[in-house]
Amino acid sequence: PYTGSVYTHNSAFDNTPIVNGIDVSQFNTITDWNAVKNAGIEFVIVRAAYRAAVSGNLLNDSNYQKNIEGALAAGLKVGLYIYSQAITEEEARQEADYLLQHVGSYTISMPLVLDYEYYSETGPTHGRLWDANLSKAQATAVCNAFCQRILENGYTPMVYANANMLTNHLNAEEISALYPVWMAAYTTKSTYSGTYE
Repeated sequence: PYTGSVYTHNSAFDNTPIVNGIDVSQFNTITDWNAVKNAGIEFVIVRAAYRAAVSGNLLNDSNYQKNIEGALAAGLKVGLYIYSQAITEEEARQEADYLLQHVGSYTISMPLVLDYEYYSETGPTHGRLWDANLSKAQATAVCNAFCQRILENGYTPMVYANANMLTNHLNAEEISALYPVWMAAYTTKSTYSGTYE
């Protein structure tokens, strides 16, 4: 109902309730969070921070507090994510710690998510993750290191990636055997055959 399209879910979800949520960052402007809830949205995943694709600096999303507070005030469930460009397990733990700092005193009931994707596969700037040319095993270890750190701090970790990333650049089943996976598919019916939430 939110996009005007009809979606066919993977048959693995036939006996599973479907819950509608959105993700937001500084690139989205939500002015009426009650309208979001009244439209049938039940949860929000807020980008709290990101690692710059070139410099590698960790930075705050400029709207993260406004988005968290607006969503919580409307009675929505909230999770947080960090856009990653981590190329080592230590950087992944650093990103987890940085995201955990953004939780603060907020009531976060949804996962803390590692958004693991390439900045660009074309153009003059591919981003440090692409340029690192990690093996599937190395990239998988980065994701698992983030998740382990989040789990150690009492929150549910999750890895977000698109179907191409999960299929061709990660050992996705190693991740999904331990942690939830959020698979991005910009289609009305995904053909991704791996395990995901």
